[in-house]
Amino acid sequence: MDARSESTLSSNQGIYDCIRQGLEGIPGPTHINISLSEPIYEGIETLKKANLAIAPFVYKSPHYAPVLPSDVNSLVQNKKVMLVIGMHKESSILSDVLAKLENAIPIFCDISSQQTNRGLSNWDWGLFQRNIPESLKPELLITMGMGILSKSLKTALNKWNPKHIHVGLHDEIGDPFKTQPELWKAHEADFAEALFQAIFPEVEVHNTYKQNWETFIDEQKSTITELEFPFNLEAQFMSVFLKELPDNTRVHLGNSMTVRYGSWVGQTGCVILSNRGVSGIDGCLSTAVGDALANPDEPIWAVLGDVSAVYDSHALWTTLPQNLKIVVYNNSGGRIFDFISGPREFPSMNDYIQTPRTFDFKNLAELFAIKHEAYPIQVAIDTIHDIVNLPNQSRLIELRVSE
Repeated sequence: MDARSESTLSSNQGIYDCIRQGLEGIPGPTHINISLSEPIYEGIETLKKANLAIAPFVYKSPHYAPVLPSDVNSLVQNKKVMLVIGMHKESSILSDVLAKLENAIPIFCDISSQQTNRGLSNWDWGLFQRNIPESLKPELLITMGMGILSKSLKTALNKWNPKHIHVGLHDEIGDPFKTQPELWKAHEADFAEALFQAIFPEVEVHNTYKQNWETFIDEQKSTITELEFPFNLEAQFMSVFLKELPDNTRVHLGNSMTVRYGSWVGQTGCVILSNRGVSGIDGCLSTAVGDALANPDEPIWAVLGDVSAVYDSHALWTTLPQNLKIVVYNNSGGRIFDFISGPREFPSMNDYIQTPRTFDFKNLAELFAIKHEAYPIQVAIDTIHDIVNLPNQSRLIELRVSE
């Protein structure tokens, strides 16, 4: 659409349609290209002007009928019900309902669900590198939100292939567990409340299934300290770091190993944000900078690996907000490839996959005029209170990880 040649009515309608499409379905940005005439290039003799005024309008979202307990009763009656909350925006209403529901059924909240203080505690680490018994297979899987990080849970659900209902308002749903999910179009908190009311008369039956999951998770014998180097120390830092931060602190976790550490260390009251499923390591730091600019009165933390930090370092090419603190695991390369099985079998490929380097982030900080501090990672673990309470100033905190 070219606003210079279209009528005002046609242009307005086109913009309204773009905004509506961005609000319905999976919410996304509205991208409007504006064709400009400017005397920078040759061949332009006169400038055309677009007389376009966008009038305010009210967007009315689609109406969905309320979900009643009787609507879901037959689905859950005498069934082993599992609820999985994937990547999600913050929702205090959903959190309030989950607070009731978590006492009745096993709820698995992803690290990016904004509900990590609900449901089963430490479940991702509890499932790590373990064979989950068939007795824990759900007869009904209910999901909300988007994808999940946990490979252990994804592997089990792929194997079990339970009946799967996905609850949400968006027609676009994936099939991450190869279960061919049915879409139940409803507000998630509304469905969760109806689910609780339907389950309540049989709460003892459902609670037994939940307790069986809790027992299995608690039987995990290994701890994060038993991971191989450097994953053991990096996970320990994440554990003490998230525990030390005040509730509702906004924390951006880089893709790769960093967000996995967050998932393994369990429940947190922080708001965890991550670019999972978007574009790999690209944009992790830029997103944190944008969040800090948008929320100048809140402390914003970004924790990411050295490769991610260098890859997205152009994010620092701006006037950085003083409420942003960046923590970088400097372990000399993309160490996730030491963790996942494939690359480990071909060590000769390390130079091309892992890109091992020994960079000092002091030089990067000086380039962008950002305060730099460096700690051996064990020192950072031992002094986490001091690090978390550093004065409010944009800074790059380098964790040096070496044997």
